[in-house]
Amino acid sequence: MSFATTLQTLRKEAGLTQEQLASKFGVSAQAVSKWENGSFPEGDLIPKIADEFGVSIDYLYGREERKVSLEQQVVSTLTSLEKEGRGKKGYDFWKLYMEQVQRLIWAFHVGAWSENNYYYERPRTPEDIGETDSAVLNKYGYSFMRLNKDHEYYIFLRQPEGEEGFLKWLPKTEKIAPVLNILADPESARVLLYMYTLKSHEYAVAETVSKETGVPKEKVVKTLETLSKDVGPNSHPMRQLCIVKGEGKEEAAYGIDKTLSGLLIGVIALLDSYTNSSQSYMLQINDRTDSWINRKK
Repeated sequence: MSFATTLQTLRKEAGLTQEQLASKFGVSAQAVSKWENGSFPEGDLIPKIADEFGVSIDYLYGREERKVSLEQQVVSTLTSLEKEGRGKKGYDFWKLYMEQVQRLIWAFHVGAWSENNYYYERPRTPEDIGETDSAVLNKYGYSFMRLNKDHEYYIFLRQPEGEEGFLKWLPKTEKIAPVLNILADPESARVLLYMYTLKSHEYAVAETVSKETGVPKEKVVKTLETLSKDVGPNSHPMRQLCIVKGEGKEEAAYGIDKTLSGLLIGVIALLDSYTNSSQSYMLQINDRTDSWINRKK
């Protein structure tokens, strides 16, 4: 392809107008239009254009095949799911998206096995035969997958740089004590579980939560106040709003922050795996000899 055709193709793939592309390089839209009709940019712009689209200068001039990064291949694969299903009745994009992401994560685990050069589908073990996991750990980090059908999750920890390592994370642990106390208390945990039954637009007053859970109202208020005020300096896992009732009386109502709420489910899943050790590992690569925390620190 010619430079003009290549540039136009790259621009359209990126979803950019000529005006938007022009603003990235400090030129006019007319200049971009001329490039796409046979003229060429000034020499110092060529490397910038190549970097913008993640291609080589030789590719811009049609002198080599396009080299697509792994990251771009992943993005293209995921976005293609939406394009393929656009307008199709009954097409569930997000279901397919999450399944594809899970398969990609499993591919990262398979790729850590140096003796294997091929992708194979992850096992999906029934829950009733015990927990089945996959783990990859080395001096640069830790990756863990639970592979049980309908109970799959993934965690990835990259080793912080420097001698302190994961110790850098530990000074923050005292801030999570209120949440751990709630999870450890059966009544407070029941209150929290009820809050997860609410939809994103629903809020409940303490009296309603008390009736639904059987937890005393005072305990309900304490639990919800902790999660909506004491936990998190800026954003809280529990939302609170004020309802004005008859005679100007005010009452608090509570709902959950949907963005943060998934984190707690993940924490519970991790604690479940930690306390109920795996029956078997479908893939286990342990290349870590260093300690997790530097004793001297």
